[in-house]
Amino acid sequence: MAENGREDENLSEDTLLIKENLKQEKKVTKYSHRLIIYTIIFVLILFITSFILTISGGVLWFVTYKDIHTQVTHEMSLQNGTLIYEQWIAPDARIYKDFYIFNWTNPSDLALGIAPKLIEVGPYRYREYRNKTVTAVSENGCHVIYTQHKLFVFDRGATSVDLSEDDVIQTLNLPLAGAVHIAKKSIFLTAALNSIILETNSSLYKSLTVKQLIWGYEDDFIKELKKLYIFPKDKNFSIFINDNPQDQEPSIVNTGVCDSKALGEFIQWDGNRQMDIWGDQYANMINGTEGFFFRPFLNSNDRITFFVDDAMRSIELACKNSHTEHKGIDTLRYGLPLYFLQNASCNPANARWYQFCPQGLFYIGNSSIMPDVPAYGSKPHFLDADPNLLSNVSGLFPDREIHDLFVDIEPTTGVTIAVHNRVQINFKLERTEIVYFNEIPSLLYLPILYSDESITLSKELYTHISSKLNTIDLVFSISLVVVVAGLFCLLASTVSSCCLLTNIRSVLKKDSNPSSD
Repeated sequence: MAENGREDENLSEDTLLIKENLKQEKKVTKYSHRLIIYTIIFVLILFITSFILTISGGVLWFVTYKDIHTQVTHEMSLQNGTLIYEQWIAPDARIYKDFYIFNWTNPSDLALGIAPKLIEVGPYRYREYRNKTVTAVSENGCHVIYTQHKLFVFDRGATSVDLSEDDVIQTLNLPLAGAVHIAKKSIFLTAALNSIILETNSSLYKSLTVKQLIWGYEDDFIKELKKLYIFPKDKNFSIFINDNPQDQEPSIVNTGVCDSKALGEFIQWDGNRQMDIWGDQYANMINGTEGFFFRPFLNSNDRITFFVDDAMRSIELACKNSHTEHKGIDTLRYGLPLYFLQNASCNPANARWYQFCPQGLFYIGNSSIMPDVPAYGSKPHFLDADPNLLSNVSGLFPDREIHDLFVDIEPTTGVTIAVHNRVQINFKLERTEIVYFNEIPSLLYLPILYSDESITLSKELYTHISSKLNTIDLVFSISLVVVVAGLFCLLASTVSSCCLLTNIRSVLKKDSNPSSD
């Protein structure tokens, strides 16, 4: 010991300092090694935790999605005990049909080449009641057979106090316009029609009550048309049908039990599996649903189809807006695609629906109570139609906010939250060798009225949908939090691993290159 002490005394101060540094480095190295071990353990714990959380979150999400998918598919199927079935049988949702009538104020000026002056009157609101009676269900539960009774009742309380369905409107003599279109194809019918017009003192225009114009009437002129078999003997002339006897014919739809994607889609409508009024087999197909609910789990790329009984055809809608909110419920907004309103010249496929007309119109003459009449549908006020249609009349002012049609659907359940099915009825007038029509200056599409079909969900159904969506959001949020926590731990362990690797390299470098003077 004494000798070592003497040796230390004989060493220079620099040498002593180096020895002291070496001792300190050994202590630091031991501490670094211990820290590395602790860090490795911590990183391993993070890795294990992140793995468990991520897998658990993924499994929870998968199980939750599968369970929710099963629940929603069941609840949105047409089988006894489901809410949608009860609403389908006898909906307590309020369905309205508003009518806006165009009062033609200057019909006698048409022969002078003066454009028709129209004044919009309305809305006249009718409450629509739909009640179904199930007559049978297929053995496998895939299809349900039913009859439906549809009734429209004038809603005095929801219509302006200064309006009544007994209001008198001046409008085109629609039976005459229809008869002219049919009779011009035959010299015999042309002569006979000219004689009937004079005998019955009929004119180009007619004064009718709102109720007569919408739901039908009969006069001496129509009685004479029935004698010529131009008009069905057992019917009155009407634009729309109320309390239709044909509703007693059976319809068949998919229940969604066997295929949720086919929920509510028609297989047979009013006793018909397909129609025979259009240009080919495809156009005559009865596709789609009633329009008040669709298949669940829709996305913005999906297109939906509904069958419109007023137009006697299926109509496909495309998503126009992926985020429209109604009282906290997010919906997809669907509307008419561009090709639907194109005429056969621009879109040859539309020739099967006889769209040989200006852009923005679609033929509905085959759906009328009087077949083969020159009736065409459009958006109200000729919105999105050929500008010439608008310039040929006076008093129309298209506005997308109040004249466009749309269907807002909650995508998870497929329930229609809001809808405004707006369609304008127009009649084509052209010069022919028949009384009054030989004075028409040029081809004219005259607006008669437009309807706006809307729906207000019942409080029960709205609350049920909101509650179900909130539950789904909560469960998925928990799953997401677990997955995010796992991913955060994985990120933390990755960063820690990088730091640890740098630290280990530094320590190893010091160990392999000890300090020396």
